[in-house]
Amino acid sequence: MNDTSSPTTPAAPLKWWDTLKVYGQPASLRMLALGFAAGLPLLLVLGTLSFRLREAGIDRSTIGHLSWVGLAYGFKWVWAPLVDRLPLPVLTPWLGRRRSWLLVSQLAIMAGLAGMAWQDPRTGLTPLVVCALLVAFASATQDIALDAFRIESADARLQAALAASYQTGYRLAMIWAGAGVLWIAAHQEAIGQSGYQQLAWQAAYLVMAASMGVGLVTVAFSREPAPVALAPARNLAEWLQSAVVAPFTDFWIRHRWHAVLVLALIAVYRISDVVMGIMANPFYVDMGYTKEEVAAVTKVYGVVMTLLGAFIGGVHRMAAALDGKIELVAGAFSSDPEKSKLSGQDLFLKPDRVYASYLEMAKAEAKLPLDERIDFVSIVARNDLHYPVAKAFLEVGIHVICEKPL
Repeated sequence: MNDTSSPTTPAAPLKWWDTLKVYGQPASLRMLALGFAAGLPLLLVLGTLSFRLREAGIDRSTIGHLSWVGLAYGFKWVWAPLVDRLPLPVLTPWLGRRRSWLLVSQLAIMAGLAGMAWQDPRTGLTPLVVCALLVAFASATQDIALDAFRIESADARLQAALAASYQTGYRLAMIWAGAGVLWIAAHQEAIGQSGYQQLAWQAAYLVMAASMGVGLVTVAFSREPAPVALAPARNLAEWLQSAVVAPFTDFWIRHRWHAVLVLALIAVYRISDVVMGIMANPFYVDMGYTKEEVAAVTKVYGVVMTLLGAFIGGVHRMAAALDGKIELVAGAFSSDPEKSKLSGQDLFLKPDRVYASYLEMAKAEAKLPLDERIDFVSIVARNDLHYPVAKAFLEVGIHVICEKPL
């Protein structure tokens, strides 16, 4: 018997403004606040601190050496397995493993920033550096716990929006810790006096310490993610194998030779920021720029552009991931350059769609000229659901290359 049923009509892509609703959900708002707490300490121990030290008359070579406190962020992977696995006495049974680590790290950041506020670099540089090290170490620990909290507190379809919310909060905090602290210090300076003024910087850093209350309140009112059941280790060697060795082994097995490229990219990605950023503020001080000028020009515009990019990226990923949809990009290539065509259409597929609809999508939505002019089609998709589409192209006589994104 002939099947006279018509092909299933492809689902309409999710409208952009519908994806914006996810940013009003409690999980996104919570991650916005926690992102703010994560982004606040970074500049206060690096760029902003270098401005303060130079204004206090500390020489540039010393400032350059003090920037090594930022190594805490680069080597947080060393103690990440401990934060991931070890419970904290008293606090973990009360708050849970993720929230207890977040609370302890945020309190340590607050204490370290308060200590930096009270120390005058002209007379107590060593205690100031010790407090900065405490802030950097605690901040890196907070990053570890916060990454785990974000991943475990929502399912995969919300992760893009949570990451965008986190980045938004993070960058807002960088504006506050970069431009805001300079504005506060400038407005706290005594009228008629020039040069370094300890009381002005003290007030600014105390305000920054108090601002960590955003993270503390958020942790207090958040729900601990469902704990992941971990088999108890029989000895220390087995614990080290599961907590330290296994994650690295899994990374290399998953990515194979691409792992080298990923690690190389991570290693060099921010070299320009690290090398130039720490000495930029001392340069501005030497050039005679005021705190307000530096705050307005260097601490706002670039961060705003980063915020915009995070927001757009999160909306795009939500549009592609909601309702079980996947994103597929197809490109058609011809030996004749003038006849080549690249189609960046987003084909939204569902696993329960009947086969006939795939052929219709190949013809209609991809808008590929299915004739002898096309030599092959390259398809990139995020999971194995793209194979029926590849079969549809093959059925009409077009060679197909299927690949997955790195």
